[in-house]
Amino acid sequence: MSGALKRSGPIRRTARLTRSVAALPKVNRDRQKRRRRGYQKALHSAHWRQLKAQVFAEQRGLCVCGQEAMTVLDHLTYARLGKELRDDVRGLGDICNARETLAHRVNWRHDRRRDLSHQ
Repeated sequence: MSGALKRSGPIRRTARLTRSVAALPKVNRDRQKRRRRGYQKALHSAHWRQLKAQVFAEQRGLCVCGQEAMTVLDHLTYARLGKELRDDVRGLGDICNARETLAHRVNWRHDRRRDLSHQ
């Protein structure tokens, strides 16, 4: 056998990292679709709109950092999805929301309630 047919460790690791959602078993794909539908339904509910208006008024239209306009509500916990309490969410601007989303996606351990001041 030639050495070209052997797989090295890094190639296997790369293949593992590039798996797509389509590679998941059908049961997991269906579960993800149900979760996504439930999340979208919660975000379009009257409760969510009222909560967003309440947070917007409390924060005077500003992000928690105080330096940009509030554009989105960020979940601190998903435990009560669709029935969120005021303490379950916070208002963020585009920059802070992008930072938090990136931190979440790279699975960085961080405190969701930490100070977001731009220093």
